[in-house]
Amino acid sequence: MLNHTQQIRRLLEMSQVQTRQMGRLTAAGVLDNLDDALEMLSRLKALHFIDYTGSEDGFSLGTPSDKSEQIGRDLNKVRAAVAQIEVAEPTEMTSATSVRKSLDGELPEKVDSLLSHMSRIDEIDTVVTSKSEEEATLGAISPLEIDVELLTGYSSLTSFIGTVNDVNAAKAAAANGIFIDGGDVIAVFVKNEDASETSSALQNAGFAAIQLPEGEGDADARINQLAGERVELLNERESLNSDVESWSLENGEELLCGLELLERDHDLKTSPVKVAVTDHAFVIDGWVEMDRAHDIKLALANTCIVVDVEPFVIEAGGAHHDDDHHHEPVSP
Repeated sequence: MLNHTQQIRRLLEMSQVQTRQMGRLTAAGVLDNLDDALEMLSRLKALHFIDYTGSEDGFSLGTPSDKSEQIGRDLNKVRAAVAQIEVAEPTEMTSATSVRKSLDGELPEKVDSLLSHMSRIDEIDTVVTSKSEEEATLGAISPLEIDVELLTGYSSLTSFIGTVNDVNAAKAAAANGIFIDGGDVIAVFVKNEDASETSSALQNAGFAAIQLPEGEGDADARINQLAGERVELLNERESLNSDVESWSLENGEELLCGLELLERDHDLKTSPVKVAVTDHAFVIDGWVEMDRAHDIKLALANTCIVVDVEPFVIEAGGAHHDDDHHHEPVSP
């Protein structure tokens, strides 16, 4: 676990603050006022929490707000939407009231629509890949000029469809069975009792089996059908992509603003888990910049009984002083 000196140094690095004086804040009050205190600290954006570890007798971790789960679900959706589009950062400031009105209005439905489009695009990509693979397989067996359903599925015969390195050896392996030479592909049909011997002989000929597609009919006809279906899917994909681009232009900035507010709301509604509480009281612990200490004390005056900020001092030899004994969780 990081000691206080390390925590301060890390905080300074993260915030790119070079020489600001930091202080240790302890704020305590009646439990009913915890949400208001956290709301005020969230607005100030001034506190780096020191998470309560649950190690003090009589204190426990705070409980997230009942709304945190729904906000978390909404946040995950918006994050997923942001990850799917390219949009520039907002060029103008937007009020929180306006953004919240959007979140309570049409934005969720717009996000659902976008995610539905993206899901369909993913589905199309999967289907197109599958059809392309089937086309390739059908193209490989097409020279055999045998309907697809006749290549396998016999009860008394075993079929071998694939490529070989030595066609003559493969023909010999067929023995009394049926051998069909399609140039780059061969087909061998033998009685079941001869299958094992034929398989060994074909292996010696460099046989590599082709995974046969499902379906029936002429391979070339099926290839043409698949090609047509693939074109339709790609056209649909292009249309969906165009819709997504339009969506991004029309709603991108609104989406980013919604994301920022939802992240703030989620942090706020889950922040009680960082706080030490009893049945009736709370204690907030964290780091603040000393030049904001006065404003923070004033802001928390109506929600906290005790607000204490002690300057953090790094003493010679690397020791530090922040009046730790003042900051163990104590009931107000």
